[in-house]
Amino acid sequence: MLVNPSRGVTNDSFIFELPWEYTQVPDLQLRAVINPYGVPLEPTLGDNVLTAGPFAFQPTPRLNVIFVEFPYRLNNTDYATQGTYQNVNWIRRVYPLGASIGVSGWNFGLQYAVWQINDAGLAARINRQFPECEAYVVRDRNGMITTDNRELCASDYVNGIMRDLRSRRSVPADTFLYGEIPDSGIAGQFPRGQAGGSNVSSGPDSSAWNGFYAGHELGHSLGLGHPATANGSCGLAGSDPQPPHGNGRIGPGDSSIVGFDSRDGTFGGARAVLPDGSYFDIMAYCQPQWISDVNYERIYNRLTTASSSLAAETAQSGDWLSVYGSLDSSGDQAAVSLIRRLSGELLIPARVAGDYSLRLFDAGDAQLAEYAFTPEEPNDAGRASFGVIVPFVAGAQRLAIVRLSSAEEVYARAISANPPTIGAVALQGAPDPTATQITLAWDAADVDGDALSYDVLFSRDGGSSFVPLLSGLRTPGATINVADVGGGSRIFRVLADDGVHSAESDSDPIELAAQAPRPQILAPIDGTRLEWGQLVSLRGEAADAQDGAVADNGLSWSNQDGALGSGPQLAVSDLPVGLNVITLTATNSAGLASSTSISITVGDDLSAPGPILVADPAAISWNTEAGSSDLLSAALNISNGGGGIFKWTAASDSAWLSVSTTAGSDAQTIMVSADPSGQPANSSTRAKAPSRRRSAARRRLLPRMLGKPHRPATL
Repeated sequence: MLVNPSRGVTNDSFIFELPWEYTQVPDLQLRAVINPYGVPLEPTLGDNVLTAGPFAFQPTPRLNVIFVEFPYRLNNTDYATQGTYQNVNWIRRVYPLGASIGVSGWNFGLQYAVWQINDAGLAARINRQFPECEAYVVRDRNGMITTDNRELCASDYVNGIMRDLRSRRSVPADTFLYGEIPDSGIAGQFPRGQAGGSNVSSGPDSSAWNGFYAGHELGHSLGLGHPATANGSCGLAGSDPQPPHGNGRIGPGDSSIVGFDSRDGTFGGARAVLPDGSYFDIMAYCQPQWISDVNYERIYNRLTTASSSLAAETAQSGDWLSVYGSLDSSGDQAAVSLIRRLSGELLIPARVAGDYSLRLFDAGDAQLAEYAFTPEEPNDAGRASFGVIVPFVAGAQRLAIVRLSSAEEVYARAISANPPTIGAVALQGAPDPTATQITLAWDAADVDGDALSYDVLFSRDGGSSFVPLLSGLRTPGATINVADVGGGSRIFRVLADDGVHSAESDSDPIELAAQAPRPQILAPIDGTRLEWGQLVSLRGEAADAQDGAVADNGLSWSNQDGALGSGPQLAVSDLPVGLNVITLTATNSAGLASSTSISITVGDDLSAPGPILVADPAAISWNTEAGSSDLLSAALNISNGGGGIFKWTAASDSAWLSVSTTAGSDAQTIMVSADPSGQPANSSTRAKAPSRRRSAARRRLLPRMLGKPHRPATL
C-alpha cells in the first residue's frame, strides 16, 4: 500500500474485474478488505474495509459494423488488409460499449462481421492512374493544378461499392460499413479515408494505424466533426465546437479528466492512465489519440437514441438507376465512382430536393426525367458525397448531373442501348470436396461492344442472401479460395456490368470442403502472472467460415490438468501453483476443431516485494507547428511499484530534451520539457530519458485482479 497513491499511475491502484454474472443481479454491493488475515499486525483493522453500492447496471449501447476488407494487386505485389482485428480491439476499448459475450449471449457492445472483396479496379485508383481520378484535380486556365485531392479517389470508389451493397443486399440502416484499404506504402499514394454518407466510411488499413483511423471515420458516420479547438494542429481545419478542450485534447489539461486504456493484451501493451495533456481526441489529427469525455458521451447518446440517418430507407421493387460520387469544393465538378442499373427490390434512400439534379436524356438528347437531390455535408477536404437511386426510364441514352443554380452539367455519361447477357456460371473440372481452391467460369456478351466487368457473390443459405467476394473482374472466370467462403453447399452469383446496365446469373449448388474455425484468446494476455487464489477471467471467440462465428457451446477451456469449463467467458480462481497452459478449443457446426493457447504463471510468494521502478506515462509525445519556439512540457510520475529502499536517476541524451529533477529516493512527479526550436517541418524526433533502479530487487506482482476491465453494463 502507498501513503499517497497517484491517480495518474496505474500501479498505484488496485484493479479488479467483476465476474460477468455479477452485473446481472439487482442492487449489487461490493466490499473490499485490505489485510484480511491481519498480517502484519496493525493497531486497528477498522479502517481496512470499504463498502460500495448498491449498483444497478444497465445494458450498454450496441454498435453493428461490417468491416469490408479490400485487398488488391499493384505492380505485381499483393496487398492484404492487416488491421481488421486491431480496429475491432481499439473500438472495443475506446467507444462506450460493454464487451459482448458470445454469439447467443449478451447482444450489446460491438457486433461485427468481416467481408472481403477483391476488387480488380481498386489498384489503379490507389495508384491514381484511373481516368476518373482526374476529376479530383482542379486546374487554372493555364492548366496548372490548384487543388489535388486524388488521394480520395480510392476511398470514394470503395464507399460507392459499399453504398451499392447496402441497397442491393438490404444491409440494415443501423449497421455501419467500414472499408479497409491496404496502405501500399508507395510514396505519395496514401489512400486517404473519408466518410461517404449512408453510415458508410473507409480508410487506409495497416497495423501502423492501430485502429484509431477506423474509430475516427466511424465517428464521422456517428455525427462527430473535427474539433474547432484543434484548428491548425497537424494540418486539421475543424468546425465542430466539441470537445471544447484546447488543441483538441481529451481533457482540459489539468488532470481532472484522464483516459484509461484497459488493454487486453491481444496486440501488446499494458493498461495505462492516459494524461489529458498528452492525448488528443479521436476526431483530431494529432497523435497519440484516445477519446475525450465529451465525445464519449456524444457517441453513447447517439447509439442509445436508436436513430439513424437512414431511417427513411424503404425496400421497393422496380427498375432502378444508382449513381454514387462526390462534388468538389466549388461544386463545379463531380467525380462519379459507380453507376449501375438494377432491377428488383432495393433499399431506396430518401432523396431531398436541392441544388443538384440527375437528368436522363434519350438518343436525341431530349430530357426524359429529372431527379433533384441534396449532397451530403462536405468533408474536411471540401468534397460533398452523394448517392441517389432513382427510377430508370426506358430509352435513356445519356445521364447528366446538373448544378441547378448555374444550369451547368458537372458530369455527363453516355448510356448504351442494351444490357449485357450472362449465363452458364459453373465449376470448372470435376467436383473435389477436398480442394482448397475452385475455378468458376461463365459466358457473357454485350451487343453494343461495351467492355464488361464482373462481380462474384456467394450464398450460404441456398440463395436467400448473398455475400460479396470479388468485384471489378475483367475476364469471365475466377479462382476462389475455399477458406474465404467456407464449406458446405454454396451458390455463386455473377453480375456482369457494362458501366451502367447489368445482368446476373447463379450457379447450381456446389459442395465445398468444410473449414476449421479460427479461435483467439482475448484475455488475459500470454505470460500473465497471478498469485494463488486470484480470480482471472478467460475470454475468447472464434471466427468460422461456415457459421460466421462459432456458437457459445462450441468453445471450451482447459489447462494441463483437464477441462476448466465452456463458453466465451469463464472466471476461475483455483488454477494450481506453477505454469498453466490455458487452451481454448473451438468446434464448429461441421465438427471441425482447432485450438490456441496462452501461458499463465500462478505463484505462492507471500514475501514483501522489492523496489519496482514505475514511470508513467510510458511514452510522452508532442505535436507543434513548424517554427514554434514555445517550450513544451509534460508530467512524468515516478513511483515504487514494490517495497524496500527506492532510489532513481533520470537523464536526457538530447540537448532539446530536459528533466526538472535528475535523482530521488521516493515517489515524485518531475517535468519533462522539450524545445522545438530548430526542428524541421514535418519531422519526427525521438529522445529517451533513461531511468535506473539503484537497489537490487526481485519483481513480484501485487495480488490484484488481472484481465480486461470492460464492463458489460454501465452505471
